[in-house]
Amino acid sequence: LVSLMATLPSSVFWGWIIDKSCVMWNTVCGRGSRGACELYDTEKLRLMTHLTYGIMRLISSIPDIAVFYFAKDLLLTDYQRTEKTELK
Repeated sequence: LVSLMATLPSSVFWGWIIDKSCVMWNTVCGRGSRGACELYDTEKLRLMTHLTYGIMRLISSIPDIAVFYFAKDLLLTDYQRTEKTELK
């Protein structure tokens, strides 16, 4: 399930970002079909990759903050329970 929803689309998505920063494409055998990229706009590539990564980090931090907020009073062991009652 992780491969289907995250790993497989990830390579396609990052490839799309890299292709968007291409300035000059090579042609294959004069057929007019697009080959490999010959020249990249490095500034655009740098901005797009860093912005994408930053946005993904912000989105993924939302559940982390929610777990931290809602689980702050969670007692996982009996030791924590007895320690908390002794302090009262």
